[in-house]
Amino acid sequence: MRSLSSGYTTWRLRRQAPVTRMAAPAAKRAPLWPTFSIVFLLCLPSIFPPIALTVLNGMLVGLAAAVVLITNRQVDRRLLVIISIVSIVAVLGFVGGRDAPIYEYFKDAWYVANPVLVMLAGYTLYAMKPDLGRGLRAFVIAGLIVACWQLRGYFIDPTLITLPAATIRRYIGTGSYVPVLGLVILIVFVGHWHRTLKLPSWLGGLFFVVTATAVAGVFSRSALVVVGIGVAALIGCFGRREWWRVGLPAVMLVLAGYIAQLYVDTESDYALQTYGGKLARTLQELTVGDSLGARDINLNFRAFETNRALDQYAAAPVQEMVFGQGFGATVDLGITMPLQISDTGFRGVRHIGIFHNGYIFLLTKVGMVGLLLYVGVMAYLYGVGRRRADGPLADPEVRAGRLFQFAVVTLAATTYFIAGVFNRTDMFPVLLLIGFLLAHWREQLQPRQRGIAPLPTPTPAAAGQARG
Repeated sequence: MRSLSSGYTTWRLRRQAPVTRMAAPAAKRAPLWPTFSIVFLLCLPSIFPPIALTVLNGMLVGLAAAVVLITNRQVDRRLLVIISIVSIVAVLGFVGGRDAPIYEYFKDAWYVANPVLVMLAGYTLYAMKPDLGRGLRAFVIAGLIVACWQLRGYFIDPTLITLPAATIRRYIGTGSYVPVLGLVILIVFVGHWHRTLKLPSWLGGLFFVVTATAVAGVFSRSALVVVGIGVAALIGCFGRREWWRVGLPAVMLVLAGYIAQLYVDTESDYALQTYGGKLARTLQELTVGDSLGARDINLNFRAFETNRALDQYAAAPVQEMVFGQGFGATVDLGITMPLQISDTGFRGVRHIGIFHNGYIFLLTKVGMVGLLLYVGVMAYLYGVGRRRADGPLADPEVRAGRLFQFAVVTLAATTYFIAGVFNRTDMFPVLLLIGFLLAHWREQLQPRQRGIAPLPTPTPAAAGQARG
């Protein structure tokens, strides 16, 4: 009788189980528009002018503010720190440049404010759909789309591959950093494409080949540096005790650069057209010094403009050295250079207000105080990533922390040679990624901040009991 009773009870539970599952409310699916928005925003700079990005970012920030007000969410403390520091920098620029031409005045203000808008946009997109893997996959997909767009010239005319690097760049352009970021994400999450990014291994491999080909096909030195930073972040070169891993190779590369200047042809017309000659000239173009001839100035313009800016800074009053000349300030090159494109060709410019070196931009506009505040923001963000980058690579969160380290180090490095965060479009995807990851870690902290313990992971036995 006992066995019959237990059997009858089991039969009744089995009959009721499907009814229970059917009666359970269906899980609400997260919206898809944040994922599409990431892809759209990353592909947009290749089509529309940068001001369009600013408008869209402003709309996203407005949406974020509405979400905060409606849901009574607390504003992220880390974002408040960044916004507060950038606001101080903006005040320095506004006060110091109040007598400058109105267009140059507000253009510089936009250059300073735009990075924060982009980070807020990335933060908002994650807050709308808190899913790390699918969000990072959107970054990779955008990289694939832009990579295919960059490679279209090779498909139209395969003979391009036989031409010198400089000629190829004139045909297909200088490239975008969206494929670079997509490639770095694939590198950092290698072995986790299916687990974290929700990409089958064969598809991840295809994405890797296409983005790597696109990055190599534009012959960009800065893109090569950024990919190298990604590899260094993956293997833990930016850990507390591992700086020698990145310091030693960096010193060796610098020595190799100086040796190349001595023994490799970097001055002939042929060398200037090749990628090898371009690589050999890298340090020469970035080294601050006096360039006497017009040809030297053209070939080493980054070093020339930096030298002129430093000369002007050294001759400025103490107040301007400390607090800067303000938004709208320019540097006198001492010579007219064909820098601006007009309807009839290039137009001569003698005074410039935007520089390849973002640190010089800050030093000129907001002085030593503004420069130190910017370095402080970079150091603060680096500390945020470092606390999450220590641990085994089997943990996806550790890889996300190292990806964050990559993003911050990339911003700090590229600020020196392509203006970094003050570049209108190049660092847009990296800034978007920083905001995205900050929001990810914010969502992780939410249960703890509310005093709610996270749900325990069910054991197999407990899962079996729940199913029974």
